[in-house]
Amino acid sequence: RWQLYERIRLGIVREKNVDENWRREPNAGGNKSEPDDGTKNGRAFIFNKDGSISPRDEPTLFLGRRGSLTPEFLDQMRLIHSIQKGDDVQNVKDILTKGKVDVNEIIMNDSTLLAEACKNGKYDIVKLLLEEFRADPNIKIPVPALFETCYRGFDNIVLLLLDHKADPKQKNRFGASPLSVASLAGKISTMKRMLAHESAGQLLDINGGHNTAVKNAILNSHEDCLEFLLKDGGASKSLDIEHPKRGF
Repeated sequence: RWQLYERIRLGIVREKNVDENWRREPNAGGNKSEPDDGTKNGRAFIFNKDGSISPRDEPTLFLGRRGSLTPEFLDQMRLIHSIQKGDDVQNVKDILTKGKVDVNEIIMNDSTLLAEACKNGKYDIVKLLLEEFRADPNIKIPVPALFETCYRGFDNIVLLLLDHKADPKQKNRFGASPLSVASLAGKISTMKRMLAHESAGQLLDINGGHNTAVKNAILNSHEDCLEFLLKDGGASKSLDIEHPKRGF
């Protein structure tokens, strides 16, 4: 699916013809002396900017099987496309209203629609997903929504997620919390807003996890973040550290 998504993103997608026993021959469509009526190699399509699909003549390209291009799958691709553009909230709403796409489904093997909207800083779409379609911000994926926003410093989205019960205590596979990830990226305003949040601020553990916020501030030379953390309860013993696993 990821390979197919990448090809759709680049603007071309192909569907297989209806014959389930079809197999591409080594030279199918590659020999110009053999005319191709479009049935032997399937048809090619362009994924347009507005999310629609148009026919295109590319008989030598095979980029996917028809079995993968279900209406639900195409709606999911249109959603991802709209979220990445971020300029058509109504289109996202219309597609989700059909009910064919589960807003909390894992997409591209390791993400969700909410995480993609957070990664791209699309506040209005994040709000739509959380409030109207009840997207779950705590789904277990490699980089959950709150981690995406903390790393990028999208403060307004961080607060929106926390207001909708995103768990500020969760840890990623490197033992880092969302606060620690903000420290790693040097996003001091994000850290301040998280600790000041009326409910999440009380749940945050500055010294929680293997890769603490203090540790990441030191290793990445974010002196302002370190000073803030130490004043707010960061453990000074974290100054004596070993090099942690990088990443988030």
